[in-house]
Amino acid sequence: MPPFFIKMTKLNITFFLIIVGISFSLVYLSQGSKEGPKVGAQEPSVIEELADNPEKQFKRIIDYHQLRIKRRPSDYSNYNELARVYIAKARETGDLNYYIKAETLLEKSLQLNSENYSGNLYIGLIKQAKHDFKSSIQYVEKSIQVNPKENYAYGVLGDAYLEIGDLSKATEMYKRMHKIKPSLESFGRLSNLKMEKKDFDGALSEMQNAYDLGAKNSNPKENLAWAQAMIGSIYFDSGKPGQAKVHYEKSLEIMDDYYLALKKLAEFHEEENNYKEAEKLYLKVLELNSRPEVHHALSHLYEKSGKKALAEKHSIKAKEMARDYKDLGFEELHTHSHSH
Repeated sequence: MPPFFIKMTKLNITFFLIIVGISFSLVYLSQGSKEGPKVGAQEPSVIEELADNPEKQFKRIIDYHQLRIKRRPSDYSNYNELARVYIAKARETGDLNYYIKAETLLEKSLQLNSENYSGNLYIGLIKQAKHDFKSSIQYVEKSIQVNPKENYAYGVLGDAYLEIGDLSKATEMYKRMHKIKPSLESFGRLSNLKMEKKDFDGALSEMQNAYDLGAKNSNPKENLAWAQAMIGSIYFDSGKPGQAKVHYEKSLEIMDDYYLALKKLAEFHEEENNYKEAEKLYLKVLELNSRPEVHHALSHLYEKSGKKALAEKHSIKAKEMARDYKDLGFEELHTHSHSH
């Protein structure tokens, strides 16, 4: 909060940090926009039937926000709220078409009000997903001009600067974010900075702070599962695979089907040459979230274990999906491993 290759990249980490700040568990439904009035539609409630049926729940959320747009088509905030749902769904499923839907909504939002904070911020996020960092910086800077007291946009701006290699500006933005309001996201970004400097102990400390504050603030389970998976990933990168495994499993105790932790655990078993267990976990990840990086990982695993036909099959699938992403304007899909 997820990479094309076995090792995660900094953009995989920062992209999750982007998304986690605007995504919400589909169990915790929209609370209405702070930028515009609510309309008369009944907001979806969390009930057992929907909690046990995520797709039905998702459809109800979409229907609700579409009804808001229909009733108040001139209210830009309604477009922002539906875009936020689509962005969260794109991150969850890996389906880039949801990003495209979100971008169309955000363009309409900015047509109605070019000065709105969320519209500029959210479209800046999508530009980052497309590797269009120059445009992302322009949009996010505009959101900061609109509301300089909101901490989250500084983090997103720092992410863009980090990706273009400006560590100094990235550090400045992350520190501003954290000074305004410490959060799971701000601690996660500070951890990312420490990783840039190969300061594993510092990175672990900041990511533990992220988890602790997230738990204290009752952040959604997926955010907490991500933080544990990232602690594990830092241990793994620092040459401590046994400790990494402990935290991947802690992540799965929080969410037993959390695909990032499952993928990281698969990578652990692959490194331990336990190919059968790695295959089992990768296939489970694929069922949850079909992404090119998972097909690539399976191809790599099958190549090492001598299963040439399966290796070729998944290699072809990874390349096909990567081409599809490029056709949609995305260099690759960044997720929370990553990219959170």
